Amino acid sequence: MKIAFVSTLQPDTNYFRYLALALQDLRVDVRVYADRKPQNLEVGLKCVYLLWSPGDRLYPFHILRQAFRDRPDVVHLHHEVGMFGGPINASLFPLVPILLKLFGFKIVTTIHAVVKPAEIDLRFLETFVWPQKAILIFPVKLYFFLLNWVIAMFSDRVIVHADILKKTLIENYHCPGEKILVVPHGVPERVDHPVELSPSSVWLGGIASGRYLLYFGYLHRRKGLEGLLKAFSTTPAAKEGSVKLVIAGGALQKDYDDKLKQLVTELGLSSTVVITGFISQTELRYLLDHCLFVVLPATYSIAASGPLAQVIAHEKPVIVSRVGVYAEEITDGENGLQSLPGNVTDLAEKIQKLATDENLLIRLGEGMKKMHLKRGWNSIAERTLKIYEDIIR
Repeated sequence: MKIAFVSTLQPDTNYFRYLALALQDLRVDVRVYADRKPQNLEVGLKCVYLLWSPGDRLYPFHILRQAFRDRPDVVHLHHEVGMFGGPINASLFPLVPILLKLFGFKIVTTIHAVVKPAEIDLRFLETFVWPQKAILIFPVKLYFFLLNWVIAMFSDRVIVHADILKKTLIENYHCPGEKILVVPHGVPERVDHPVELSPSSVWLGGIASGRYLLYFGYLHRRKGLEGLLKAFSTTPAAKEGSVKLVIAGGALQKDYDDKLKQLVTELGLSSTVVITGFISQTELRYLLDHCLFVVLPATYSIAASGPLAQVIAHEKPVIVSRVGVYAEEITDGENGLQSLPGNVTDLAEKIQKLATDENLLIRLGEGMKKMHLKRGWNSIAERTLKIYEDIIR
């Protein structure tokens, strides 16, 4: 079977990279139509074509031309807003499934983010750094409606990662439910835990020989990081200096990391909070291996969480906001704790509780271990392969 993936392959924790490698291990002929980053050729996949760059408005035709050359049994599209560039390029994405379908290709599309129309308001525009103008709310809602509806109409199957996302596509975007399949976000079966980390990691001295909790992922307004800093600042553990907070990841929004650093100073947390910036896979594994637990306090949950998949792989307890996919994935008191979204007091109480209760840490870690066993990439690849087989019969 020959499968063409349309996707980015960076960073190291990229969903489609894991999936493509797992399918390749199942002896599937995987061709990846990726963006023009040289490092995409070094990920271990046998056949990667560097076809497009963010901002290239001809990308639908580059993809179609390569599909004509390869004649794959299935084209598997990966959709995230912004993957192909700014708003204009994002609005061109529906051309990809339309063109492929018109020329007879079988199409599977994974939609990673599904936004409820009711959530698209001025606060939503501010969070995603769009102009805060009421006049834009309706056009943005219309864009998401047309995007999701076209994808569903022109794809043979649509994959989402949680039941709540499927429900939103059916109820809010009138997509045919029989086409939509729920396949959870995969989790690495095994992770390598480095014993030591290079001294070149300049932030290492700030956490060496100390206890810390961890946030990792892109730094973005919707991740709830200001609330996390404010909550942490009020905990006895932070005031005593017995626990530190590490915020790891690169900023997606201009100067956002500088704003977080300024808030750290204003809250008097300079000695207890470490902001690392972008980190490598090895650094991430070190941080996950040695942290007490992870905090993912997002204010929105419109997609499955890649960071949460890494948390599950390392079998670490987690505190998440009780929103969207997080609320579906994490069972409060079983494999993590849920906090009220945007509630600084509640989040602070959860942080303090988990930082001081060793028995709770152990119990939640055991719950994560059970979850890990069910979510390995080999299992996810086999489920995805069955979807391909069903549509080409």
